[in-house]
Amino acid sequence: MVVLTIPYDKGWSLKAIDKDGVEKNVEIVKAQGGFVGFVGEDGEVSYKLSYMTPGLKLGTYGLATGLFLLGCIYIGFEMT
Repeated sequence: MVVLTIPYDKGWSLKAIDKDGVEKNVEIVKAQGGFVGFVGEDGEVSYKLSYMTPGLKLGTYGLATGLFLLGCIYIGFEMT
């Protein structure tokens, strides 16, 4: 078991990369009272840990749609 001193959050993802370059997703668990933890692989393996804020992609699409509609409303009022 490997425990990192990074606080656990649902936005973390982890990939194990073996010496041949093959990537494999690894399950992340909440360990030692709230830190990121995972079960380490045997052999020579490197890991790639990344974070994406939960809901960021959906929020960005919503913002873009809202701005587009606001622009359409503004143009509609200027044309009348």
